Amino acid sequence: MLAVWLSLAVALAAVVVGIAFAVVRGLAAWRQFKATMRGIGSTLDGLASRAEAVAERAEGLAEVGDRLDASLSRLARSRARLAVLQRAWGEAKDPVDTARSYVPREKSA
Repeated sequence: MLAVWLSLAVALAAVVVGIAFAVVRGLAAWRQFKATMRGIGSTLDGLASRAEAVAERAEGLAEVGDRLDASLSRLARSRARLAVLQRAWGEAKDPVDTARSYVPREKSA
């Protein structure tokens, strides 16, 4: 009879120890889960703030792109005017060069 009570006590102690072990491990896992979720949350917050900064910079780049387009169109008009002026200069310079070829030059010593 003593052996039955002793084996019952050992079985009960094993059950209690098993439950305690499971509770301790469960709490540790829960703490680790909460810490992981906090880390993920802070990482996502940082990512969101960086995404907002990128969006703001993209808006700024769009404005810069508009100014660049306007500058490029002004440059194209200026280059067209320069081409006309160079052509006119060339046309005006040709007769002068021809006339200068008939004028004697002073020889340098």
